[in-house]
Amino acid sequence: MSTQKSTGSQIQDGLSHQVDTSKDLTGRDRLFANVLWGWGSYFIVIIIGFIMPRLIDRKLGQVELGIWDFSWSLVSYLSYSSLGIGASVNRYVAKFRAVGNVKGLCTAVSSVTAVQLCVAFFISLASVALFYTLPFFFREKLSAHLEDARWVVLLLGFSLAVNQSFGALQGVISGCHRWDIHNGLNLFSRVLAFFSMLIVVIKGMGLFFLALAYFGSAVITSAFRIIIAFNVCPELQLRPSFVTWSKIKEMFVFGWKSQLATLTPLLAVQTINVIIVGVIGPASLAVLARCIAFVNHMSNFANRFSFVTTTTSGALQERKEYDALKKYVFESSLYGVAITLPIVLILVVFGKALLLIWMGKRYISGYTIELLAIGYFLPVAMSPILRILIGLNKHGVIGLINFVVVAMVLCLGVFFCSVTGWTLDKAAIIIGLSLTLSGGIIVPVYACKILQMSFKSLIMVSFNKPILCNLPFFIILFISRFFWENSPVISLASGLFVGGFMLIFLYLFLLFPEKYRKKALASVRVKTY
Repeated sequence: MSTQKSTGSQIQDGLSHQVDTSKDLTGRDRLFANVLWGWGSYFIVIIIGFIMPRLIDRKLGQVELGIWDFSWSLVSYLSYSSLGIGASVNRYVAKFRAVGNVKGLCTAVSSVTAVQLCVAFFISLASVALFYTLPFFFREKLSAHLEDARWVVLLLGFSLAVNQSFGALQGVISGCHRWDIHNGLNLFSRVLAFFSMLIVVIKGMGLFFLALAYFGSAVITSAFRIIIAFNVCPELQLRPSFVTWSKIKEMFVFGWKSQLATLTPLLAVQTINVIIVGVIGPASLAVLARCIAFVNHMSNFANRFSFVTTTTSGALQERKEYDALKKYVFESSLYGVAITLPIVLILVVFGKALLLIWMGKRYISGYTIELLAIGYFLPVAMSPILRILIGLNKHGVIGLINFVVVAMVLCLGVFFCSVTGWTLDKAAIIIGLSLTLSGGIIVPVYACKILQMSFKSLIMVSFNKPILCNLPFFIILFISRFFWENSPVISLASGLFVGGFMLIFLYLFLLFPEKYRKKALASVRVKTY
């Protein structure tokens, strides 16, 4: 009996692999390493993200860059067709492995894979439909670039279909708390796509071959992901016999709730992007997209932490460790604010300087980047709480509320701008306001109600220490910005060096838990000697 309890031994339906449940399968012991792996890999992604748009702008043109952004905006709508079912996998994998339920794990992953293969087929058909219908809606604005746009949309749609086919295996890897491997694969995908596209841009081969290079990298990455997933989770088996309608329904319900909860920001951004192309033109979208790219990097950087909270919270719930769960919510919210606030301050103070250094004067427009940074602050900082709600399967109502709020703000904003005239600053305000109300305010209020926690206590714990630590950082950035006003590179470098050193020192002694502080100090001593 004791062996069965410790290993979750269930040799049934030919499942010979077992999960050793005597180990910590909640992911808490890997939290620090997983987050560091996520950040380390994403720094490289950021570098790639800065290089490629500049190359496209310089080698192909600003209009071509806007068409590339526009094509991605259209294809992004097709990603909603999966209704978020793939997003449910890592939560269920973590839960089933936490109690040694191998059959439940295989049933969940097999059922989702069956659905995603059907979704991939639909996305392929929809991409072909967009290829043929695009001239009816955007012939005037795209004019001579219409054919390029059609082929880019088609190939990017096929790339999305490939990623969807076995997208469940991403959830298998992260559900096993191997975010290091998950992030490493994502990094491999980005690097492969970058070098493939780099060759195309340098050779001046055009947008069609650029999209073709991206499609090829998607195929290769998916093949690697299949092999690695089965190595990370040896107990996993994909069989048609494991596919059940009851499990599909369960995963589907969880998935569409995740879709509503997490994709409403993308819906807001992509909708505004398409409107900008139709009203102002693709060149203006290229400007807005570069500002959005900065705040998206902030969001994605913070998400390397918030993603980890989904699987851990689900495992804690399955083990009924409710006190630990509440403590985890407070800690996650604190770190979410601590991670996001300094990046927001950098964009507010040095946003225009960064755009100037990166893309040149043509990409500076009013206060667009500052408005976006402020608008993204609260939803990004509170994203760990949303991810915890997803891990607890308590995100259906909040997802619906967020969708309604974002839709209302979009409708009111579009009506207002249609009357007064569109500008990129107004577009930034619409995006920021919709996200702040939904993800930044409603989410933490709802979470406190669900988890029976004090909202006041959550706000005090989340904001007090990060604000205290970032106040001198902001002052140093502000002084540096105006002291070397005519030298943006020097002002940015000096502000980040002096202010960053002070911020790290304050975070180390005021925010870091003692065990992580000791690890950090120990690593510094080792490197010193």
